[in-house]
Amino acid sequence: MAQGAGGLAHAASLTLDVWLGAGTLARVSQIATPSRSAILRLGAFLGVLALLALVPRPVSAQLNTFDPAICPDDAQGKLTVRLSSGLAFRLPPSGFLLGRVAPPSAEPDAPPHGCPGNPIVTTRISFPYRYEALQSGTYQPVTHGIRPSLLQVFGHDGPVRVHRSRLKLFDEYKSRHEACEIQSSGLEVCWVCKLEGDYCPIEGRPAKHKSEIAWYGRALPGAHPAFEALPFAIRCHWAQDTEYACESRYKIQDGLSVSYRIRQPQLEIDDILPFDLDLRRQIEAARAPELDGDPVEIEL
Repeated sequence: MAQGAGGLAHAASLTLDVWLGAGTLARVSQIATPSRSAILRLGAFLGVLALLALVPRPVSAQLNTFDPAICPDDAQGKLTVRLSSGLAFRLPPSGFLLGRVAPPSAEPDAPPHGCPGNPIVTTRISFPYRYEALQSGTYQPVTHGIRPSLLQVFGHDGPVRVHRSRLKLFDEYKSRHEACEIQSSGLEVCWVCKLEGDYCPIEGRPAKHKSEIAWYGRALPGAHPAFEALPFAIRCHWAQDTEYACESRYKIQDGLSVSYRIRQPQLEIDDILPFDLDLRRQIEAARAPELDGDPVEIEL
């Protein structure tokens, strides 16, 4: 019974790779004029996928749901997920989105895929901020006005490259325009143009207020956690004359990186560092270190 449940979960992860895997889509797009037999094979394959969608299974890649009741051990009402780095998390049984998923355990007596004894291993976990995946009974989130539109945690160091690039751009604009301000929270903000008062003159157009100009932010030394001596960095700009669009990517510890985006019509710059601290606490609250495992290679 457990083996069958794991096999169905594996089929779900394969379905996810078919629709979300860049390499798979790239290969399909390279077929210029498929033959009749190829079209028939594709139709049969899609039919199999449709049947899979109708079969009950513990993990659904399409609906992103999991039934903890199928676990023979205590799942605490959660789905168990490990990043490819080996770091484990307990997530709510619905509303999650995973990256590339490794095959489940092939052991005949393994519990269903997603249980504590057979965690789902993935390159990435995505979830909405303040979702119960990032809350515990002992930690209550701080109230503030920032609500990211996307939050992801990774088992690899990909976000670090963007982090280093943002820090270089911060230094470049700081030296080029000297249009910087230090916020009371300890975040130094540098605008990407030379300010005249609170405005930035733009050739051929009316000057824009600095609130509508892109800027880079960097935490002052000692003002915010920094892993491997890389200070927190963020980029923000005024998007489509309607809202702020910000993004930050960085490494929290070995085997754990984070990326988030913020899109909202109002933004208090002094809220950014407190928000980021709150976010880190919530990620830590979702950790399940007792279920950590060995790193796993998964093709990105």
